[in-house]
Amino acid sequence: AAAALLMSEQIREQVEVFVEQLRQTAAIVVDFNSDQQDALLQRINGLAQTLQTIDQLKTSVEDVDVPQELLECIDQGHHPDAYTRESLQRVVYKRETAHQKREIFKVQSPHRKATGCCRLFSPS
Repeated sequence: AAAALLMSEQIREQVEVFVEQLRQTAAIVVDFNSDQQDALLQRINGLAQTLQTIDQLKTSVEDVDVPQELLECIDQGHHPDAYTRESLQRVVYKRETAHQKREIFKVQSPHRKATGCCRLFSPS
């Protein structure tokens, strides 16, 4: 688990590097003149190398399942932390509900024993 976490962190870092390289490349393209051709080619080669690195790293995290709901959340422009927060809220709600049901069962349990309610077998 620790190794997968480290690899996913490396992928995240490489994606950040790629985004920065892409930003710098776009700045050159916007103001492009023939004197910048070598700099542009270097940037493009850097982009290709970073993509190759990301491609090599991806095999270490291919078995990671990403919930469809998380992808939909991101597609809608929401931060992934919003999905995490909502998931945790659902878990807490379900846990509290289950706890309340157990408490109700504990309160009703002596009554069931006294009335014979819900017995699986009738007394012989």
